[in-house]
Amino acid sequence: MNKQPQKIEFYKKRGVSEILSASMEFFKQNFLLLLKVSACILLPINILQAIFANNTLMALFDPLSYEYDANYFLGVGLNLVSYCVMTGVIYTILLYYNKRDTLEGITLTEMLNDIRRNSLKAFTLTLLFLLLIALFTFLGAILVAAAYTVNPAAGILIAFFLILCLFLLIFTVQVYPLRILENTGIMDSFSTSIRLGIKNIGKLLGTVLLIGLLTAVC
Repeated sequence: MNKQPQKIEFYKKRGVSEILSASMEFFKQNFLLLLKVSACILLPINILQAIFANNTLMALFDPLSYEYDANYFLGVGLNLVSYCVMTGVIYTILLYYNKRDTLEGITLTEMLNDIRRNSLKAFTLTLLFLLLIALFTFLGAILVAAAYTVNPAAGILIAFFLILCLFLLIFTVQVYPLRILENTGIMDSFSTSIRLGIKNIGKLLGTVLLIGLLTAVC
């Protein structure tokens, strides 16, 4: 008889290494479920992505084709949808994992409504992030222009502004779990994420840097 793996406690203070270990253990315990649900939901989207990617490449090498832009933007849109759906799948499994003693026997039909709702939440948050990045880029461009037309001191202002934007974006990485797992409002999710990020800045930066390093190596 197989021994039931120990359930991972969500709301527990952990160091950077413990956070990564708990995350890997969660994916290890629920890998088959995550694979099956993702394959059923994401496979049609991935097929469309492949079709548009192929059309984009064909149009790229055809000087008489005007389909490049359409296929490219459709592909980008599907990438966004795929990311949000995958985020919804992962957080839905997290929700069920936290509520139940075991996920054995759970079906896709049972989780489908929650996956759809959480995917929409992820889509809304992702659009907000893209708008924030666009806003920061626009304001940064204005400051760059000011640096050339006014005085060099504007360059220092730009540097501080960009650093501030970078830190604010890092502090908002907890928006997704707050919005989806805790079901808090959008503005409350952002404010709480920033507050928790500032309070645990060392742990947050260490986790982000380590995950980025592992992603780059892999």
